[in-house]
Amino acid sequence: MNSRRIKNVKDELKGNKSALISIGFLIFIVVISTFAFVIPIDPDVTNTSNILQSPSLTHLFGTDELGRD
Repeated sequence: MNSRRIKNVKDELKGNKSALISIGFLIFIVVISTFAFVIPIDPDVTNTSNILQSPSLTHLFGTDELGRD
């Protein structure tokens, strides 16, 4: 019975393109959020030489008034 239920869900998802895109996006978010713990960058570190810089390759969204990324 359980395998039949899984097959029904698969059949329903095959015909629903927006559901597949949504599930793919959710999987992407989960994968990216697990890598957030592995990356050794601390977003709260202040650097006074980087105060209010505009967006660049090193600071994608620029920096704030404390020099944080």
